Amino acid sequence: MKEPVLTDTSGLKVYRFIWLRTFHHPIVVRLENNNGKITLYWKETDGRGGYNPGKLIINRKRRVSKKVWQRIEQKIKEVDFWHLPSVRDDDEMGLDGAQWILEGAAPGRYHVVDRWSGGEIQDIGLELLKLTHLKIKKKDIY
Repeated sequence: MKEPVLTDTSGLKVYRFIWLRTFHHPIVVRLENNNGKITLYWKETDGRGGYNPGKLIINRKRRVSKKVWQRIEQKIKEVDFWHLPSVRDDDEMGLDGAQWILEGAAPGRYHVVDRWSGGEIQDIGLELLKLTHLKIKKKDIY
């Protein structure tokens, strides 16, 4: 999807959500805070998350308010994101389902949380998805 490497954010604060559903298009949503300028980026490919990612079919961005950033930051704090284990021993991946990956980066700091079917980061992922206005059916959220 040609996403930037987050371990070198050059002073940015960034959260990126990667949603890999077995039978649906892969989606990436990235929220960047560049000295108070908040930008939302989202991409979707035509492949399947459990197979080949496919070709880029959506590549969009838009400015969002500081309130949006604050809302996401609040959700990050509520789940204690920066201290969650990157993977959980009891989080068994199934054959069908979805991988929910949330990355966070700030100057001198990087963390990733990878969960099967959302787990603690599901609300954050759903909030970021909602900001894109992508039309996702309830039955396709897993």
